Amino acid sequence: MRQLLDHAAEHGYGIPAFNVNNLEQVQAIMEAASETDSPVIMQASAGARKYAGEAFLRHLIEAAVESYPNIPVVMHQDHGQSPEICKGAIELGFSSVMMDGSLLPDGKTIADFEYNVEVTRKVVEMAHKLGVTVEGELGCLGSLETMQGDKEDGHGADGVLTLDQLLTDPEQAAEFVTRTQLDALAIAIGTSHGAYKFTRKPTGDILSIERVKEIHRRLPNTHLVMHGSSSVPQELLAEIRQFGGNMKETYGVPVEEIQEAIKYGVRKMTEFWLNKLAHIIPNHTTGVNPVDVVAPEERAQVEGRSMVVKRLKPIMVEAVARGYLIGSGWKDYQATGAVCGITLPAGLKQAAKLPHVLFTPAAKAEMGSHDENVDFAHVVKEVGQELAEQIRDVTLRLYTEAADYAASRGILIADTKFEFGLDDQGQLHLMDEVLTPDSSRFWPADSYAEGISPPSYDKQFVRDWLETQGVSLMSVQTPAAPTVGIVMGSSSDWDVMSQAVAILDEFGVSYECRVVSAHRMPIDMVDYGAQAPARGLKAIIAGAGGAAHLPGMLAALTHLPVFGVPVPSRYLRGEDSLLSIVQMPKGVPVATFAIGEAGAANAALHVIANLAVNDAVLTEKLIAYRARQTEAARAMRGQLGRMFCHSAQSLGYKVAVLDPDTHSPAGAVADLHICAAYDDAQALARLGDLCQAVSTEFENVPAQSLLTLAQHTRVTPSGDAVGIVQDRIREKAFISQAGVPVAPYAAIESLDDLQAADSALFPGILKTARFGYDGKGQARVADREQALAAFKEFGSQACVLEALQPLKSEISVVLARGLDDQAAAAIARTLDYVGVLCVEFFILEDGRLLANEVAPRPHNSGHYTMNACVTSQFEQQARVMAALPLGDTGALCPSMMLNILGDIWFDEQSQMREPDWAALLAVPGVSLHLYGKAEARVGRKMGHVNIVGESDQQVRERTARAAAALHIAFDHD
Repeated sequence: MRQLLDHAAEHGYGIPAFNVNNLEQVQAIMEAASETDSPVIMQASAGARKYAGEAFLRHLIEAAVESYPNIPVVMHQDHGQSPEICKGAIELGFSSVMMDGSLLPDGKTIADFEYNVEVTRKVVEMAHKLGVTVEGELGCLGSLETMQGDKEDGHGADGVLTLDQLLTDPEQAAEFVTRTQLDALAIAIGTSHGAYKFTRKPTGDILSIERVKEIHRRLPNTHLVMHGSSSVPQELLAEIRQFGGNMKETYGVPVEEIQEAIKYGVRKMTEFWLNKLAHIIPNHTTGVNPVDVVAPEERAQVEGRSMVVKRLKPIMVEAVARGYLIGSGWKDYQATGAVCGITLPAGLKQAAKLPHVLFTPAAKAEMGSHDENVDFAHVVKEVGQELAEQIRDVTLRLYTEAADYAASRGILIADTKFEFGLDDQGQLHLMDEVLTPDSSRFWPADSYAEGISPPSYDKQFVRDWLETQGVSLMSVQTPAAPTVGIVMGSSSDWDVMSQAVAILDEFGVSYECRVVSAHRMPIDMVDYGAQAPARGLKAIIAGAGGAAHLPGMLAALTHLPVFGVPVPSRYLRGEDSLLSIVQMPKGVPVATFAIGEAGAANAALHVIANLAVNDAVLTEKLIAYRARQTEAARAMRGQLGRMFCHSAQSLGYKVAVLDPDTHSPAGAVADLHICAAYDDAQALARLGDLCQAVSTEFENVPAQSLLTLAQHTRVTPSGDAVGIVQDRIREKAFISQAGVPVAPYAAIESLDDLQAADSALFPGILKTARFGYDGKGQARVADREQALAAFKEFGSQACVLEALQPLKSEISVVLARGLDDQAAAAIARTLDYVGVLCVEFFILEDGRLLANEVAPRPHNSGHYTMNACVTSQFEQQARVMAALPLGDTGALCPSMMLNILGDIWFDEQSQMREPDWAALLAVPGVSLHLYGKAEARVGRKMGHVNIVGESDQQVRERTARAAAALHIAFDHD
């Protein structure tokens, strides 16, 4: 509703609203709307709700929407007599409701002003949270001819009314809108409901159109609603009488009066924002009506379109405020990691919300040229330090308040520019256009997604169209016309479809991304398919998520090749979309790929292969890419990396390892060992350029290094995920926010924190927040005094204090989450984690389960999978990195694992000896895994043994024999 009203106001037309009761009415209304190409508001009035019921009316209106997909239709509940009635309509799916607080819930008794404000504001607060538009009413609908309310639709005041009760008070209207924040106001000007209106042509004494003008003068930016404007047309009345009907004389509001009222309901955007933000800074408006200062023949040109303003001395600086990373800011960030010299965190995506609002001024250019971005120092040089700071501070405040208000209406203001001037006294004023589509980027919140340029309410769509038509935008170099179209039914498909974009970017193939829903935007879909060849597209990649038919429908609309990608959603895994694509009938060719991100990437590669047939350069890139596909990377230094290398190599991939240790166990078996520090910029750049995917063996690799690598290649797990689990304080908070219980704890960052810690946390364990593990960076503390001593021993670094728990046992859960999200758990989903993850849990004596910590990698507790499962944890990680489907996690047989420590290389006299490997390997079902470490030391992990068998009992017996062969203590029971 709000979008339609805004559009109508800006373009000077009115939207008809119809109370509907039955199918015939709905069909007639929609036929007329189709013929006149008009949007309509379908209303469920109080009488209609009583007669037909809201559910019945809802389905009638939904049928109209389905039958006429090109006609915008609003489903509106009319005259809700209480917040409860409005709440029920919202729950049924109505997109707009009216709270009529002019009468009490009985629909007959006049209510006072304060009651009306209270109930309307309550509905606004409830509805706006759900994106539902709210209309209110002030004054009682009724006839100035009879001074009575109308009962035609079961709603209207009893008895004779006074003028004060009957008509809307303009002063109250202004207060009412301010206090309720509603979207539209129904005003009473002497009209009544129903077919029977006035018994003579309405004139000023029985119809108060002038009151519309007065209310508009006080509320120039509020949408006004005129109820009861229709009647039986005179020509139909004559026809009824001709054939024996006996309908008395009736007149509706004359069309010219309706047009006059519409003109005074026009909303002027700049004036709205100037008024709303006037408490922050004065502006150049005067309050003078333009109509009063021009010649009579010019009034129509300026009325509702112009303002009379003060003469100011303009400041030749445009004050730009940015809340999102888009446009020239995004290009600057890609090139420098900063926007106008302001450094931002690494890893931000296009259209990402910025950590804080940026002030990025621009110097005004000559006519026909583009403004030039400048830094704050330039502004200081131009206007002085004090005025520069005032402009900056006011700009940020204006943007923040406007953005907050717009967000409450479902609109995101990505960025905007303000202009300022000085009056004769040197006071700063806001001037020129304010928050218009020409000076700002407006995005619909429900279509916003990071990683794409979101659909826009501003002039960006004009720029896009000009570029596709090959029209030069002054001196700007127009980007290459898109070769590939990437189409999604919803912005929620972007996480999957962005993988296609990444491939096209890598090959330098131009593309465009559009949200075109087969269900909600069928006309746009038809136009897109029909016009694609003329716009130069060579292929279309279509995501099939909620709009599962999108690929097939596009294939039916164009001769271009269409490649379908099944997209899993929150509720569906993607099989339904896959089947929808593959079952297209003969004659409508459409290709399909694997479900999820792997499918999106492969669809892009298939498009590139088709384009490469006639492009030698693209062919060379494709050959080089496929050669690199056999390469993976691992940032690691130990046994986990070594075992990963074996798994990846067994799948045919080559592995590069980054490790500063010249004797790295992983480096010894890798195809390439880059011996350098984990934060070495050159080594990271080489690794990123060489490899198709990068992972890590342990969580203490700098998260920033992973974020840096992510700018070159795919990284799993992400630097953000590793950054969380590197810090126990962040990790504990994160696990709790995911809804998984943890042991009671406190973050300890100072001695004061420790002194203030709850005594219930003792006895406990004090753990360093970073770089600790079992036996290192941990201390068992019985009381506060011991904790203080341990904290000092740890160098007063940040720690976590956990209360000791009555522990029964400890378990670890190793899970894998692929790019296509085949398996996951609450923590992995919340962490947005892709890869192999281990979550360590404590089982308490009372049976409760507590999460202890998270390891973003294959884990020691999952080594048994190497011999006891269909797919090992290391192969799963390799599959994830290669964008392959996850393997079968099923167990092949019972198993146990023995850790091999360096202790077994020494006898009772601490003399070196070689373990008896022959005796070990003589035990059936035993598999030995040594880690290739150069030196055995007491307590150092050197390898492990997996033991499998046909039953638990057999496995225990074999494990006892294996332990005895290696002189390892083992409790058979």
